[in-house]
Amino acid sequence: MYPLVSIVIPVYNGSNFIRESIESALHQTYKNIEILVINDGSNDNDKTETICKSFGTKIRYFYKENGGVASALNLGINEAKGSFFSWLSHDDLYEPQKIKTQIDFIKENPNSKIVSSDFYILNQETKVVENRQIKGLVVFKNGRDILMNWLDFCTFLVDIDCFKTVGLFNSKYKTTQDADMQFRLVFFTPIFHVNQTLTTRRIHSNQDTKTQSSFHLKEKDLFFIGLIKKFGLRFFKENQKESDYLTYLHLGIKTLKMDCTKSSRFFFIKAILKKPFSPKLLILILFGKRAFNFLYK
Repeated sequence: MYPLVSIVIPVYNGSNFIRESIESALHQTYKNIEILVINDGSNDNDKTETICKSFGTKIRYFYKENGGVASALNLGINEAKGSFFSWLSHDDLYEPQKIKTQIDFIKENPNSKIVSSDFYILNQETKVVENRQIKGLVVFKNGRDILMNWLDFCTFLVDIDCFKTVGLFNSKYKTTQDADMQFRLVFFTPIFHVNQTLTTRRIHSNQDTKTQSSFHLKEKDLFFIGLIKKFGLRFFKENQKESDYLTYLHLGIKTLKMDCTKSSRFFFIKAILKKPFSPKLLILILFGKRAFNFLYK
């Protein structure tokens, strides 16, 4: 009735935020939890390690050589004793009712294996808070649903047995390991969504996606281009009556909005091969974001 939930917190040089993160996990109203903190080779003069160890037996602390977020998460999954997995980034926060709300949902919907939620976005510099809500859609069933909606993996509660089917996080991805896992999970089982705001995602200048922005965009481009080969085009159709042309067009527009110019051009070229006489598509291929802003503003 009250399954053990393993909250895994990967951290690298996170002394500025890790204490708040751990405390938000400890303050869960659902008490049958374990907290695993995975120090991914921090080199900040033991600042991160000192904070983590100050919690004593309240957490399970692991140190490993630096290998990236995916490798830290995989260690946490392998060491977890719980029936459910929940990822908490070292700079993010859980609302006190996060785990309880999702466990209650799973009790009421026994076929659900994964539950996500809405989340706050906190800009660390400006202190502005945005409530990121997904309205209307409560079940994500395919790649189109995932691509067209911004789901934050730190809102997820995942039946840990899912990883036996889809595998662990892919360590070759340094900044898109969460997106890759979302597509793999929804390919296996639907992702259910509760319309409650249960986590806070902190935005700040030290995040990998900010400090390695050019690498992040390059990795996203390669990742998106590989999606069709990996999952097939049908996985990204809004419905099975949608033409291949429209599917490619929507993929191109979405990736262009994300500033992924190479992958958007890839999808637009695929679309124009399905509908050769499209002036708009040709303009998008040639001029990219500038053309999009002009055509769709």
